[in-house]
Amino acid sequence: MKPGQYEAYIKWRNNMVDLSEDLDEDEAAHTLIWDATDSEARDDFNLLLAFMTLDQVSQNEMKQLEKKYDSEFI
Repeated sequence: MKPGQYEAYIKWRNNMVDLSEDLDEDEAAHTLIWDATDSEARDDFNLLLAFMTLDQVSQNEMKQLEKKYDSEFI
């Protein structure tokens, strides 16, 4: 994990949680919008990283961010 990526992930994930609550769908659908194995979620996060001029992440790197976030915030 490179500097700034985890902080960006926290912001992105919090936005995705807010979005999922607005969607008012079932719980399984909520987690899909930020799941590291979902290519669209990863693309969305990588767009944020690019906007912030940070290096993009692979599926493995995003999974590490996801696990760290879950261990700290859930």
